[in-house]
Amino acid sequence: MARTRAQGRQITTGHPAMHKSSSNIAGKKRSRDEVDDDNTNKQSRGASKSDTKKAKALDESMKRTVNKLLTNYGSLPLSDLGLPNPSSANPENVLALVLNAMLTSARISHELAFKSVRCLIEAGYQDIKTLTRSTWEERTDVLTRGGYTRYREKTSTALGDLAQLVVEKYNGDLNHLLSKASSDPTRIRELIKEIKGIGNVGVDIFCDSAQCLWPCLAPFIHPRSMKTAKQCGIGDDVHAIWRTVEEDSENMCKLANALTKINWTADLHLKNVTVLSGRFLDILWKSFRRKGRTRNRQDGLCYVDGFYTANGSDINTIFNETNQSVDG
Repeated sequence: MARTRAQGRQITTGHPAMHKSSSNIAGKKRSRDEVDDDNTNKQSRGASKSDTKKAKALDESMKRTVNKLLTNYGSLPLSDLGLPNPSSANPENVLALVLNAMLTSARISHELAFKSVRCLIEAGYQDIKTLTRSTWEERTDVLTRGGYTRYREKTSTALGDLAQLVVEKYNGDLNHLLSKASSDPTRIRELIKEIKGIGNVGVDIFCDSAQCLWPCLAPFIHPRSMKTAKQCGIGDDVHAIWRTVEEDSENMCKLANALTKINWTADLHLKNVTVLSGRFLDILWKSFRRKGRTRNRQDGLCYVDGFYTANGSDINTIFNETNQSVDG
């Protein structure tokens, strides 16, 4: 019996010790887990701060690039054609942008298309009464002066149809199209496409240039210009760009126009250097790098200070400097 009691005591006294030992082990295990969690949290916080800094740096870089684009190239579409108050949504300005979309969307050089738009504006065709009174022959002559010879007859007819549509459906003012569409961008596109001579490309050009007059179209950047935007370093997220210009439709329109100008300049440069050999382009590229003038190269096209050159002067200068090497 005593032995049994002793054994019982041993058994009884043995249990707390075992529990204490198990408790200590479990406590140590939990402590290690907590340490691991703390380390993980610290790493996450560190990564989060790093990501935030990177995002902030990218935002600042994007703002600087956008400001540079606006400073160097930013202006409202057709603002250099003598239109009074080009930021006003008056009937003349809206019709002028439709004329611009019709002519520049055709498969013709930007130079000739824009020259022809200028001739139409000088003839006063942005005024619906003047356009309505014009004859087919008169419109054809105006287009011929602009060098729009390839499509002059077809476009002259389209201009007559445009005048009739604006008068009959919109009472002489295309701003009524905006009301008819209830300011819905999709519906606006559908109604603009009813104009003969304007297809998807023409609609994109109109939306790109008219968002200042009709803010409901913003934000919009022509698909081709989005590629240029990415090359210039501001990315291809139109909503991120929209936030960068502080959701201002006029600045968005100026930026879109700046990208269009860069596209035109790029096309002009490509046209000017098409006859040059690949060897010259290599020398041109090296020379630009040596002078610290460029950071990127895309399909033989050079960018100066992160942008396409605004005119041919830089390329001509480098050509003169490297001409002897090419000939040699």
